[in-house]
Amino acid sequence: MDWINDVYKQGTLENKLAKKIWFLDSSRLFYLLEKDLGKQISKEFIETQERVTASEGMKKADILFGIDKHPQIVKMEDGTELETGSYAVVREPTSDDPEHKVLATVGKEWTCLQATELGKMLDPISEEFPIETVGAIGNGEKIFLSMDAGASTIAGEDHELYWLVADHRDGTGAMSIAFTPVRVVCQNTLITGLRSSKVSVNLRHNRSIQTDASFYLDIFNQMARTQENVVSAMDTMQRRD
Repeated sequence: MDWINDVYKQGTLENKLAKKIWFLDSSRLFYLLEKDLGKQISKEFIETQERVTASEGMKKADILFGIDKHPQIVKMEDGTELETGSYAVVREPTSDDPEHKVLATVGKEWTCLQATELGKMLDPISEEFPIETVGAIGNGEKIFLSMDAGASTIAGEDHELYWLVADHRDGTGAMSIAFTPVRVVCQNTLITGLRSSKVSVNLRHNRSIQTDASFYLDIFNQMARTQENVVSAMDTMQRRD
């Protein structure tokens, strides 16, 4: 478990370690919680042999919080209220943060995808590919899950591979589904994992986000069942780079 030390080495404010992050490997579950802007990190180890679904993992990590979209109004000094045409994405209170938080300013077409909805979509996939990490970054502007896709050889090198799903609720990103050799544990590895992916799709938060997410997750699930073909394609692309 040497990589645990690597996580703690990354636990600085500059690296933006996920506010909440939950890990499961074949024998041990542990939980990291960032406090006081990264100055203090607590850890809890729990022995377990339990495999969990995506929804169960998200519940354990306490990232099933809801988000909603509310109109933004400008109130003038004379009491006049002006509609701005923009909306605030607001996160509901969580177990360790009792206040609502504004995550982003978005337009009229931006549509929420709830974590509970995403978890239900991922549950069938996670029954075959174990949940590896689950986390939320910042106040919940980004949530992510990675699933263990096993080990494969790409361009002559051995790689641990992961199915990664990351949802950006900050108004600047999309929901991303990717097949990557990077284990995501923080903001930096989330960025690296998405950039290192050779098979990925980005879904905008428009009115069809739920339908699109369900459609592409089904495609990725079919790809996961024929993973050798995906790895072969990655191997070919890597040799060309």
